[in-house]
Amino acid sequence: MYRFRAFKAATSYDICQKYIEGHVNVLKDYGVTNITTNSADWVHWDCIYGIVAEKEDGTIVGGIRIQISDGIQVVVLGALRGLQDVKVPMYITFVAYWVIGFPISFYLGKFTGLKAVGVWIGLLAGLTSAALFLYIRFARLTRKLVLEHHEK
Repeated sequence: MYRFRAFKAATSYDICQKYIEGHVNVLKDYGVTNITTNSADWVHWDCIYGIVAEKEDGTIVGGIRIQISDGIQVVVLGALRGLQDVKVPMYITFVAYWVIGFPISFYLGKFTGLKAVGVWIGLLAGLTSAALFLYIRFARLTRKLVLEHHEK
């Protein structure tokens, strides 16, 4: 029997450590010994959540990490697609990822001591800006639709 447990990384250090150990072991099975997710830097970030599948004895057998910003931008992007609004969101995500996120990742990863962590910070900046701008677009469109509906 398995149970699933959701957790906030910043407040569940013990679960994060088990997750990291399991992740490292799986990667070793495939010959991978050093990637950024082997680091424990992310366990202190308030925006990171996780879900693990564990056996009754507490052994973690699988799991995922989730960034809240990524979840928000995916949901809002889907909602905008449902409203047949695809052109403006394409430009919003281009700016968020390539004009905001990528330069931050490149700079922090290449020219500071943050290295791989800097790349992840840039990714987070891009995802967060996409989530924010897409939500603003969604709020404006739905407000406009509501006002048009009330005028009829």
